[in-house]
Amino acid sequence: GERWLLGYVAGWIQHGLALHWLWEIPVRGYPILGWAALVSYLALYPATWLWWVGDRIGQAQSTLDRTGTALWGAACWVGLEMVQARLLGGFPWNLLGVSQYEMTPLVQWASVTGVYGLSFLVVWVSLALYGAGSVLARMPQRRDAWMRELALPGVVLFVVFGWGWQRVQRAQEPDNFIRVTVVQPS
Repeated sequence: GERWLLGYVAGWIQHGLALHWLWEIPVRGYPILGWAALVSYLALYPATWLWWVGDRIGQAQSTLDRTGTALWGAACWVGLEMVQARLLGGFPWNLLGVSQYEMTPLVQWASVTGVYGLSFLVVWVSLALYGAGSVLARMPQRRDAWMRELALPGVVLFVVFGWGWQRVQRAQEPDNFIRVTVVQPS
């Protein structure tokens, strides 16, 4: 019901803005129809995820339950990204892991897991932060309760970031390189 609709509207807005460039195709009428159809299709994925995951983290009673739910939610997100990238010819653009392209040490993790590993990490940490916030809202007298929620994802994020940082530091500049610019004709 409501969660699915919220996810659909949010997905529609996100994909609609991200794919606005489709309006620039120099054909009369069809680009807007194609854009609307593609955006409507892609919005199904965040809607489905929000419907599945919902507020399960906020309702979980223990740290272990919230951690498991956060891991499950991240796995569901990645599974939906994989389906999106392959179903109906596939549309592997705008995956969540790609949003981290400016975080050079973090992006090194993609050499091990691909973009899906980055998506998993982003969703897991985000859900853990949400879980920590929900614990703090339910038990404001326990100011340290949120730390347990962020311990495991925090350690993993620290290790991944540290490993990526080491990898970037050890990288050598090539002796010679060629700059190439590719322009897609419209």
